[in-house]
This record gives sequence, C-alpha cells and structure tokens, in this order.
Amino acid sequence: MEHNGKLFVLIISSLFIITSQNLSAQSGWFKKDFALYNRDIMLSVQFVNPNTGYAVGGSGTIIKTTNAGLNWVSQTSDSSGIFYSVFFADANTGYIGGHTFSSQIKARILKTTNGGQNWNSVLENEPYRILSLYFTNASTGYAVGNKVIIKTTNGGESWYTQLSENYFYFKAVTFLNDQTGYATGNNDFRRTTNGGLNWDSLSLGMHVETRAINFTSVNTGYVAGNGSLILKTTDMGNSWALQSAPYSPFYRSIFFANDNTGYAVGDNYKIVKTTNGGNNWDTLSSGRYHYNSPYYFSLRTVNFTDANTGYAMGDSVYLKTTNGGANWADLPTTENRWFLSMYFINQTTGYLGDEYGTILKTTNEGNEWIERNTGGGGYIFSIFFPTTNTGYAMREGNAANDKIIKTTNAGESWFEISNSSHYFNSSLYFIDENTGYAAMDYVKKTTDGGANWDIQNTNIATPYSIYFINSETGYVAGSNGGISKTTNSGNTWNLQNSGSTTRLVSIHFVNSSVGYACGDGGTILKSTNGGQEWAQQNSGINSILTCITFTDINKGYVTSVDGKALYTSNGGTNWSIQYSQNNYFSVVQFLNQEVGYIAPFGSYILKTTTGGILTGFSSVQNELKKEFYLSQNYPNPFNPNTVISYQLAVSSFISLKVYDVLGIEVATLINEKQNPGSYHKEFDGSNLPSGNYFYKLITREFSEVKKMTLLK
Repeated sequence: MEHNGKLFVLIISSLFIITSQNLSAQSGWFKKDFALYNRDIMLSVQFVNPNTGYAVGGSGTIIKTTNAGLNWVSQTSDSSGIFYSVFFADANTGYIGGHTFSSQIKARILKTTNGGQNWNSVLENEPYRILSLYFTNASTGYAVGNKVIIKTTNGGESWYTQLSENYFYFKAVTFLNDQTGYATGNNDFRRTTNGGLNWDSLSLGMHVETRAINFTSVNTGYVAGNGSLILKTTDMGNSWALQSAPYSPFYRSIFFANDNTGYAVGDNYKIVKTTNGGNNWDTLSSGRYHYNSPYYFSLRTVNFTDANTGYAMGDSVYLKTTNGGANWADLPTTENRWFLSMYFINQTTGYLGDEYGTILKTTNEGNEWIERNTGGGGYIFSIFFPTTNTGYAMREGNAANDKIIKTTNAGESWFEISNSSHYFNSSLYFIDENTGYAAMDYVKKTTDGGANWDIQNTNIATPYSIYFINSETGYVAGSNGGISKTTNSGNTWNLQNSGSTTRLVSIHFVNSSVGYACGDGGTILKSTNGGQEWAQQNSGINSILTCITFTDINKGYVTSVDGKALYTSNGGTNWSIQYSQNNYFSVVQFLNQEVGYIAPFGSYILKTTTGGILTGFSSVQNELKKEFYLSQNYPNPFNPNTVISYQLAVSSFISLKVYDVLGIEVATLINEKQNPGSYHKEFDGSNLPSGNYFYKLITREFSEVKKMTLLK
C-alpha cells in the first residue's frame, strides 16, 4: 500500500451499504454520505429547552441545535477570539463572554435577541478576559474573569465594575435569585446577598483553584476544581465539606439535574455522577481515554435537560446521553472533513486519519466508526498496522515539530514515539512490528518499534512516498522526479533513472519488476525492470495526480486533485477517466480486484464493488457483501424521520416491523419478497410519542432486532 506526501495524500476508506439510488451513470463508483463530527474545543454548553441548545468555544465558535443535538448549525459573529461562556436568559435573549485575539487580551461580550440569528457586541476592548456569565433576567446579569466582577442592568448596554483587583481570577459565577450570588476562582470564593453591592470573601477551608459552581437550593451548593476537588455546602457557603470523588487532575464543570442527581466532568475525559446529593460519586464511561497527556484532553462543560438527558463537550468531542450517563454517543454534524490516511488490517477492521488529529476505527466494515484522539491536532498523514494490535501514524505538529505516534492496543490509545524537528511528514511503511520506515524531510528507519530511529540517505531532497515489496527491497519517490531503491533493507539507497524532473507523490510496485509512480502535471511513470529505468505514460490530464495503485499486472487506478479517477486495464498503455466530479480526490485504495475506495474532500466517500466498471444494477447487487446485516438506524436519536438499512444474502420473503417498549407493533415497513442486495427504508415517527422503539428484520434464514430512540 503506497503512502503519499503532505499535499493531502495517503489512503482512506469507509465501507458502506449501496442502494440503487447510489448508482452513477458514468461508472461503477457510488457516492455515500455519512455523519461526521465537529472538532473544535468547546468550553460552554447550555440548553434552553429539551431541543434547543447552544455551545461556544475556541476560534470564536458558536453553534446551535434545535433537535436535541442531532444537528448543530454554526452561528455567525464578527469575533475570532475564544468564547468561554454562553448564557440564555430566555428562549431568544442570550449572551456570550470571552476575549478577542490581539497583541493584548481584550474582553468581549456578545448578545442576541433572536435566538442566535444575529450576535452583536455589547462589551469590548476592556483589558481582561470574560470567563463566566450569569443573568437573573434578560436585562440584569453578571460577568467574571481575571481582575473583575462586572454587572449590567440594561441588557448589556452598559457595564459597571463591582469588584476589581489585579490578583483576582474568577472562573465561575452563579445566582440563586436577584440578590444572592456566588463567584469562585483561584483561591478565592465570594458571596453577595445584595445584588453585588458587596462581595464577601468566604473560606473554602483550603487553598485550591476552583473552576465550576452549581447550587441546587439557597443553602446547598457545590464547587469543583483541581486535584479531584468537589466541595459541598449546606449553609450558603459558610462551611464546606470535601466530597469523595474519583480521581481527575481537574474537574472543570459541575451540573445538578435535581437535588440529588449531579454530574461533573474534567481532565482525561472524566465523567462522574452522584445520585445522593454528593455523598457518593461514581465514574461513568465517556468512551474516551487519552493515554499520554491527560491534562490536555478534557471534557470542559456539562449540561442536562433532565436527570437522564445531558451533554458533555470539550477537546474535540461532543457527547450526549439519554440514560443518565450509562452510555454516551457522539453528536454528528455534516461538516466537511479531509480523511488523509487509511489502513484496513482485514475486511472488517480499519482505521481513518483526518485533518484534526483524530483516528477513527471500524470493526464492522465501516458501518460504524469510533473516534480516538491521538494527543494533538493536525493532519494524520499516514497509518500503518503491521499487526492487529500494533500500529503507527504520522501526525502534524506545531511548526517544525511533526510526530510519529503508536498504539499497542488496536487503536484505543496512542502515544508519541518520535518528535521530528522537521516540517514534513508524509509516509510510513512497516515490515513487521518492530522494523519500519518513515519518509519526511528524509527517510529514517527503526528496528525497535520506534524507540530509536536512524536517518538514511536516499539522495532525494524531499521524499513523498515509500513502498517495500519485501523486507529488503524498497522504493522512495519524491521531489525533482527522484526515485531511490534499496536492496539491503535501507542500509544504502541508489538513485534510479526516472527520466523525469517532476515531483512524484505516490509509488507502487505490482511485483519485483513492475512498478508505477505518479505526480505533478499528470505524470505517470512505469518500470518493468525493478526501477532501473522508467518510461513516461500518457495519463491524458495535466493536473496533480495524488495516488496510484494496481490490483494486478494490468488493472490500475490513479486519483487527481481535480476530482478524476483514472483507470487502465492494460498495464498503463492506455489510461481513461473512469469517474469524475468537481472535487479533490486525495487517495484511492483497493482491498481486492473489485472493492475499492476513493477519498474526496467532503462528507462522503466513493466506493466500487466492480473494480469501478459499470456492469448494471443486477451485477452490482450481486457484488455486494454476501451476508445478512441489519444496520443501526441513522440518525439516532431521530425526530421524526430516520433510515433503516439492511442487506440480504439471498432472495427471501422479509418482514421489517417497528415495536414499542411493550412489544406492541406500531408500524410495518416491509412485508414482501426481495432479491439479494442492500436496501434503505425510511421510517416516519411523526404520529408516535417520544421514547424507545425496536425494529426487527425477519427472513427465513436471519432475524435481528435493534433499538432506536425518537426524541421530539
């Protein structure tokens, strides 16, 4: 499998089910849309009712949902700073606090009066951060941050300072009524009982940094902070008792859904819950764990609309629960994303790397994906698994600081093994669990699983792609038409005569003699003598070719930056456009002679089950995965429509029905004989109440039931 350079290259894939609506008139490639996930760091989330919520965070992000998190829509503002807090006083009137990016930190508060359609600045250019907001009504509110507590009584038109000292650093504020409120932060806790005219200092009983505050009544409240800190008061903050909470380096948000049931979230994606007013706290599984840097990968905000339905957000993760935290699901969006790398270790298990530093894993042929953070942002340029559990990936770092990361538990967690002082990561290739090569500004080799790396001289200024045909013989392609070959496991590399000065970004060998390379200007090269000599082939186009692969000695595929997939059936003597659309095609990969994938930029991928050749609907259906399968409905939860997908291995009379939690049939979706293949059926729950439902597929050979949730 070839791995290309940093110009949006390397291989991705996602298996999916095809229906007749996916058929393209021009080839055997099919388009499939699928859910993606936003990647921004979110710092505050608030729901104004069970369906409508807002979240804010880094890069001036403001997003809104009106369907309980099923979709999030970006709101517009003129700020490019960081937003730390969002607070809605009613369904339409809301405020956001943070600061702008400039040579100095400048405070910023935005206001909307139409549910987020427009946001206007009501405070700016003050020399501090706004870290938390609370409004007792649409006009009267408070904001805290470093140095200050400020108040408005006219909907933010003017603000006046209630407390100001350079050493103040308040991080959370809350009010119980129009007179009584609390503010907390670094070794400081304050209470007002007169609407902020006076803020009295209270002792927490220890010197700690607190980040979050939540009161369930006039007397009872909680604060959370560093070192697993959760404190409780039952006397309006006059005294505090330390709660016994599971370890987290920092609890960053706390929320009580009622007097007894509360949740706290923090570092290392920690979620804890109490059902007895804080007497006991139990750890919940968020489905996230960062192996190497728990302090920097956090859940930062939590909000519940009732005791069971809640949202937790933070570093590159949006989560939702509908069962009191027993399970948490990712919240999807339709945001476009670049998948830059892919590695399938078999037909069912594969990995994708994206532009946000995330690696996704599937164990059911791409029907479902689980996201895993890798310890930082930036492009994932290459993934390679020499064994089922051990894998390696290249991740873009900061400036000249790219990284190689590793997993030893099948992608569940990743840790850094190499921190390169170079700008350019492009390609990985491993011979076995310990021996591998990395192409960056140079090529380097490890023989001890990445613990140590030795630089090798390939005589190519910038390598883009690396490929080995066995443990001794390998090739590197790169800048200025450079192709180098080793026959002694990289001890020496000899520059080959490519006959080209064009940048080459992908190289692939079919066997020990026949190989291909592609690159800029529509360049395709072929060698028939193990790389000693290369001949130019006519691709028929003049754009950058991003990836080349062959399934046998004759059949090959190439992708381009202008959305073309080229195909040859005679070893490159002739190349033709097999598929084309207005897009950027990053990579192409084939698992066998028929099944292949193309990764464009967007929220979909392309798949073929016929080698890209249009053979007609019947033949396409016959090429589909020959087994029965009932997929999880999407979206789920849904309101009011969702799609149920299933596959049939043989012709069969089938029944697809929906039942409520009492087992009463509420809908018959299919009750007929169908041919082998894959199908989608839309279910409309408009006439049903919110709740859990079950859908059941029955054939003569197969039966399966899955649960879905209708949220109105």
